[in-house]
Amino acid sequence: MSPTPALAADGDVSIPQGPRWVIFECQGRTLGVPLERVREIVPPHPLTPIPGCGREVCGLIALRGRVVTVFDLGASLGLRPSSDRPDYRLLLIEHGKRVLGLAVEEVLTVEHAVIRGRGNEQGAETIGNGDAAGRDFEALDVTRVLNRLLAREDGIHGKTGADLR
Repeated sequence: MSPTPALAADGDVSIPQGPRWVIFECQGRTLGVPLERVREIVPPHPLTPIPGCGREVCGLIALRGRVVTVFDLGASLGLRPSSDRPDYRLLLIEHGKRVLGLAVEEVLTVEHAVIRGRGNEQGAETIGNGDAAGRDFEALDVTRVLNRLLAREDGIHGKTGADLR
């Protein structure tokens, strides 16, 4: 059973002892995604570049017989590319029926978190701020980020998302 949302004194929605979040960094920016969206966290894998793509697209990896498109979250947020670090991590994210990779610089923790926010503003890629065991982070709207990255890649290559599985 999921926790019942409560209205905080300042009007923000707060979920007591909320769901678990994967907290990570990209160029000193602390971000998080819900653990329920993360299938696995893995070390770097050999990447096959996709011609014509910018720094946001790392390339393709083979993982247990499956081809996975990997995006660089740092580069996609206008930060230093996370995949430039030799010890970056890949978050394998469930996105609809697909699994996509997000390169991040460092995974810090997986913790229950309380998210404070007023919902996603038009174009915003975060849904609020979170607190996980005293660590503040920005709660990333991973669906919005991945939809934006897939739309950009599809426009470059004239492919549908199904072509890149």
